[in-house]
Amino acid sequence: MHPFAHLSWYHLLLDAGVFLPLYVDLGHRGRSCRIMCLLAGGAGALIGSLLFSSRIQTVGMRGLSGISYGLMAVWAMEMVFDRRQSRAFNVIGALLLGFLFFTIAWEHATGTHLLEFLLLDMVGTPIIGCHLGGVAGALTVYLMSRGVSLAARAE
Repeated sequence: MHPFAHLSWYHLLLDAGVFLPLYVDLGHRGRSCRIMCLLAGGAGALIGSLLFSSRIQTVGMRGLSGISYGLMAVWAMEMVFDRRQSRAFNVIGALLLGFLFFTIAWEHATGTHLLEFLLLDMVGTPIIGCHLGGVAGALTVYLMSRGVSLAARAE
């Protein structure tokens, strides 16, 4: 079995249902930023898995959840920083980001996925370090690109 294969149609549906809308909605950031966040989320997911999950040696990696977590963090940060939107919109972004961080903290504290009941035993063994790594990688690139664009505007 290929190490990045989805384990079931449900697993593919879960990942695609989160990944695709986030990836498409980040299109306004520009192709290069979006692709860099995607690649950094993937690299971070791999590094996080190797550092924080001993299970990767036996079950491998499957799916896109680490990348999806990373894109979700970038999407929530976009909501937080979007000054064209209402204050309520910014607060919702902060709450989403907080929930994402809470989810990751829960996963690392308990060793289980917070919303495990939604997995219906059709997703296999979640590699929890993958989620933390995906967020760290994607947010690093996003914040660096934001810093570059803010510095360019200041000049």
